[in-house]
Amino acid sequence: MATMRMKKTMFPDAYLAESFAALQAVILVADIGINQIILEGNALQVVNDLLRDEENWGQAGLISMDTKAVSRNFQTFLVHHVNRASNVIAHTLAKDVLTIDDVLVELEDVPNCIGSLVDPIE
Repeated sequence: MATMRMKKTMFPDAYLAESFAALQAVILVADIGINQIILEGNALQVVNDLLRDEENWGQAGLISMDTKAVSRNFQTFLVHHVNRASNVIAHTLAKDVLTIDDVLVELEDVPNCIGSLVDPIE
């Protein structure tokens, strides 16, 4: 398990921010050597961008095209839309970004902010 929290203030809308988050997720997974990924998100527009074969030349679309380019290196890359209630961990991590200054990556440790939301691995 790995988590990344990155403080960015450059996003004028949620669509762009969610597209950027998806890109950062696949880059992190690639960097740590995982070759199978299931990307879940509650931003339907981003999920649809990643599932479509067509090009989108808008700002968020360009980021999604980059995400798809990185994902071609994975053995398995699946994208699923989940409702917001199913994405509580991601939203809790996003809120916790307000407490950091830049980027925080944690490998094999569960961040304190989501400890009560994650089932312990036995």
